[in-house]
Amino acid sequence: MDATKSIASLLGKTADGSPAQQSLLARLRAENAAQYKAVKDKLDAQNQLVQQLESGKKDLRTQQKETAREKLAAIRQQLQSLQLAGNDPATLKQIARLSRELAAARQSYAAAAGNTGADATAPSTADDADFNQQADSAAGLLRNLGRRQNDAAPESVGDTTAETGQKTALSDIII
Repeated sequence: MDATKSIASLLGKTADGSPAQQSLLARLRAENAAQYKAVKDKLDAQNQLVQQLESGKKDLRTQQKETAREKLAAIRQQLQSLQLAGNDPATLKQIARLSRELAAARQSYAAAAGNTGADATAPSTADDADFNQQADSAAGLLRNLGRRQNDAAPESVGDTTAETGQKTALSDIII
């Protein structure tokens, strides 16, 4: 259950227009005007809090999407400079790093957009589709750079990793 809906249900706000609340308030209004006002004020404050939480959640998602867009723009800018770079192990490491960063940016954007599971890349808005298109374009550039490096370099290059003791193969980097 969504946290906002959970809080709303705890506070007595129901999704069906809250007939139980209305019934209770009508009875209180008839029996005790002072108690009615106190309960009504408390209920209004709680409903306002729920709306603020829902608004904050939406703002957070928008901010997360913008952060992912900025990260994608930075990756694309770095890719453009890598296209001019020569074929060396440093370029290969940058391609691998950018590939991981691109995957993380996509996951972050999908999570902020509310896309999870099998439909994580399915766009729900035009902005989502635009982001996916730009991410696909960046992934294509990464693949092309990786292939260019693979064609120009020996079978394995790079430093031996501390964890595995293995060298980085170019084919492991290509998305």
